[in-house]
Amino acid sequence: MIPTRPSPSRASSSARRLGAGLALAVLAACGGGSGGGGGDDPGLTPNSVDVTVDRQAIEETILIRDETFAADDCAVLEGATQPGLRRLMRFDTIVVNMGELDLTIGSPEAPEPPFVVGDFEFAPCHDHHHFTGWASYELKDGGGAVVAVGHKQAFCLLDTVAYEFGPSEGYDCDFQGLSSGWGDVYDRSLDGQWVDITGVPAGTYELVVSVNVDGKVVEASNVWANSVSVTVVVPDPNQPVP
Repeated sequence: MIPTRPSPSRASSSARRLGAGLALAVLAACGGGSGGGGGDDPGLTPNSVDVTVDRQAIEETILIRDETFAADDCAVLEGATQPGLRRLMRFDTIVVNMGELDLTIGSPEAPEPPFVVGDFEFAPCHDHHHFTGWASYELKDGGGAVVAVGHKQAFCLLDTVAYEFGPSEGYDCDFQGLSSGWGDVYDRSLDGQWVDITGVPAGTYELVVSVNVDGKVVEASNVWANSVSVTVVVPDPNQPVP
């Protein structure tokens, strides 16, 4: 079953994942991942916005399946895949603001400085504006070579699930942002929440999910890593998905 945005019970589960999932993002940075260094879970980063990715959420939701797309499908029109039978690796992405400061982006028509109108695009299939150049998905082989990529993701940033005990400022698609200690869930049922692995040989790979890839959001203290990596196994492309 493909999940939807989290219920209150899933929100609690996501918050409990913080130590096991997001702490890995800090440790990954020490080994050369994008973002600052760290050690044990440092909590909220003082006097800064600090975005990261919930690694465990990706691990728990990876799903490989074959899907057929028509030429006029929204996913095809938006460049997320190609027409015909495709093999997709789907997964949730939860972006979390682990800074003490809110990430305030504002209205797509009149965004808060330093953001500008050109940082958004209107997605007719979704009927709202997306903040562009926000996330990237890459599948890498054992040598670090990129063998498949996901469509560069543009998000509508809003508070979905609490990771820390703080209030939501009520950000939504009309006035976008991410409150301190809150995460935004893009579940695997959504268009583009995948890497198209059609034709990729069977084997073990690393799925790398990165946020703030265009550097539009200023992170004064980048303690929590902007990229996480998850080991995945790709099945034989010539055999049906189990």
